[in-house]
Amino acid sequence: MKTEYKNKIILLISSFLVLILIITQLRGNNFRQGAENYSRDALENNNFITLADFNSSAQGSIIKLGNPEIPDNIKKAEIISLDPRSLLNPSGIRSIRKSSPPRIIIADSPSNKAITWILLAQKGIKEIYLMAEDKEEMALKYEFRPDADNASR
Repeated sequence: MKTEYKNKIILLISSFLVLILIITQLRGNNFRQGAENYSRDALENNNFITLADFNSSAQGSIIKLGNPEIPDNIKKAEIISLDPRSLLNPSGIRSIRKSSPPRIIIADSPSNKAITWILLAQKGIKEIYLMAEDKEEMALKYEFRPDADNASR
């Protein structure tokens, strides 16, 4: 009798876990708007904003990660100073959600900026941009050329 009861509990728990697994797999991708939209924005440089474009907007906020230098000629905006690790905490994401768009990411390193942009995009936060000094910084520095020698191997 006890083994039958234990088997029912194990069956119930395992079926519940399988149901949760199926539901998460059927939800599709974890990006709120689809990864193809974000990759298109990155390839077309739509995720960059210049200082002049930001200053021309009516409002906005700056997400400062680490200790980067904020340009002197930037307009008065809400500045949210965060440690990059605090983006994983709900309080850090909540403070960014409450800020006014457009949200500009300024960080110590380009990798921190990119990772933050991807993370916030996955969280469904709209109007997130990376600060670029000028239009030239947004352009690709080198033209992509596939390696024809390795392709034939």
